Amino acid sequence: MSFVYPYFLFALSAIAVPIIIHLFNFRKYKRVYFSDVTFLKEVKLQTQSINRLKHLLILLCRILAVLFLVLAFAQPYLPLNENKIKAGEKNISIFIDNSFSMEALNTNGNLLEQSIKNAKEIVMAFSPSDKFQLLTQDFEARHQRLVNRDAFIELLNEIKISAASNSFKDISARQLDAIKNAKGEKNIFVLSDFQKESYKFNELKNDTTANFYLARIEANQPANVYIDSIWFSNPYRQANAPEELNVRICNLSTSDLENIPLKLTINQQQKAISSVNIEAQKCVETKLNYVSNDNGIQNGSIEITDYPITYDDKFYFSYKVISKINVLSIDGEAASNPLSMLYKNDSLFNFYSFSEKNIDYSSFKNVDLILINNLKSISSGLNQELTKFVANKGSLVVFPGTDCDVLSYNTLLQNTSKLKITALDTTDRKVDYLDFKHPLFESVFEKNPEKIDLPKVANYYSTSLASNSACEKIMRFSNNEVFFSLSNFQKGKIYFSAVPLNEEYSNFSKHALFVPLLYKIALNSVPQQELYQLINKNNSIKISDFNSKNDNVFHIANANNSFDIIPETRINNIEANLFTHNQIKEAGHYFVKSANETIQGIAFNYNRTESKFEFWNDTEIEEEIEKNNLSNFKIVKSTEKNLATVISEINAGIKLWKYCLLLALLFIAAEIILIRFWKS
Repeated sequence: MSFVYPYFLFALSAIAVPIIIHLFNFRKYKRVYFSDVTFLKEVKLQTQSINRLKHLLILLCRILAVLFLVLAFAQPYLPLNENKIKAGEKNISIFIDNSFSMEALNTNGNLLEQSIKNAKEIVMAFSPSDKFQLLTQDFEARHQRLVNRDAFIELLNEIKISAASNSFKDISARQLDAIKNAKGEKNIFVLSDFQKESYKFNELKNDTTANFYLARIEANQPANVYIDSIWFSNPYRQANAPEELNVRICNLSTSDLENIPLKLTINQQQKAISSVNIEAQKCVETKLNYVSNDNGIQNGSIEITDYPITYDDKFYFSYKVISKINVLSIDGEAASNPLSMLYKNDSLFNFYSFSEKNIDYSSFKNVDLILINNLKSISSGLNQELTKFVANKGSLVVFPGTDCDVLSYNTLLQNTSKLKITALDTTDRKVDYLDFKHPLFESVFEKNPEKIDLPKVANYYSTSLASNSACEKIMRFSNNEVFFSLSNFQKGKIYFSAVPLNEEYSNFSKHALFVPLLYKIALNSVPQQELYQLINKNNSIKISDFNSKNDNVFHIANANNSFDIIPETRINNIEANLFTHNQIKEAGHYFVKSANETIQGIAFNYNRTESKFEFWNDTEIEEEIEKNNLSNFKIVKSTEKNLATVISEINAGIKLWKYCLLLALLFIAAEIILIRFWKS
């Protein structure tokens, strides 16, 4: 047993007062004479014995009354933790988890509502003079200060469900920061469902300046169906072309689900419907097929129906259907150009060419794909511009010239792909390998043929690769040398053909693979934007379709312009990067605008972290606390008692002063009864 005010125990010396009164309370007796006192003496002895017992009982009642009265002022308690109770003002920080998972239900209703109710019970367990700080997942600036109890309750009533979700490490650090400079005892409370994804105890450090109390609000058996992610089978979007959209859906309930309806909408028009069956605690992937009929920005959404967790039932995405791809061919003298026949006859492409003696380098920034065709040599100026072009997200295809200057070609190739031309090989060969799984050959074949006719070669440029080269051999010879390769260089791609576009070297330009390969290379040369962004991240949005010479002020706004922000913008010659700094809080479709022109569509979705219903239970939390040596962390278990009582006992121990006061009154009453009703 301990005492809040132990100095009051000095008042126990007051017990001496009733003892002194008892010892020195002499009564004067009047002497009466009798002729025969034999019988009277016997009565007197009996009366004196009874009086002595009565006086001792009165003395005992007085001593105990004084004792328990002094103890009541000293406020004894039985501590439930190692921390001794300190007199004076206390500082209390309370975190309310208002993330999406707190929309779940249990027998008492909504988890968030219960957290708010429990927080009110906690503050009522403390003194009105104590100071309180509220914190939610939103990390609002107005919550970063200590307030009185009434102001705290007002803030508490304003809490709503939020898309934000922070780690336990950041939450505890934020709470400690709010009360670190306050004087007096510091107590931190965390009210949450304790999802394992967010609450990682091994990231915490034991801080002895504050006491941490964890109150877990448990949901019923978790049940949630949600759309986890989406992606296209092909990396590029094209008008009037078939699209295949992959959707991943997860079922976290305990029962199998059948025929869950799935709806796809593009630009507010329903494009596809489907249904899926999902086993309990499993995820499935399904495909939706449709056709993009229009060019430009396409805003799409996929939707299912689920209850009570609904925030993750709709998934937004946005992309841009390309209208034109700019292709440039730089041709050597007397070069045959089958490329012009390929690209000029398709309305998807803007095709134009330069001779090697008349190159406009300034046009490179507006080009998606450059083809080098039969150049005798690559000048240092062209080498420099091509390297810059590839580094800034351009795609380059190199068809070397017949009897070319190998040294000038190697200067370009070694800088970008770690590939080197070694010699001209005049041996007849045949390509014997093609990478069917490469994105360039996706949808080219209905199925992988067991036997396929591949290009034949009469002369080719033999190559070698550096040990640190990441060159992909899309097509190769039986001796493992490159026939057609792909290398990534910074933000761009460089393709290399071991043969020129000359029939004396190979039949490649006449082969059936030539057209689909070059077509796919052009389609892949257009930068594809991310289909969606996740809320609660410092998103970086890349914008490439803008005029860098203008004074660009970008806005991010929703469809009805009820939301409009100016993001932080960093611009280089090729692209702009927009940073939202967590200013977007609601899922949906948004647009990037500049000078009243809509540049790009963006889709924002809520982070699916909160959809994964895996929670710590009380036993696991206690094990984590012990395992990570978090001595100042305690878990609050509310059973028959309300939370206020539980918190009061943990924080202040089991208080005994009320019992002491009652006992003091009881013994005073016993003394009065003895004096009044026990007649001598």
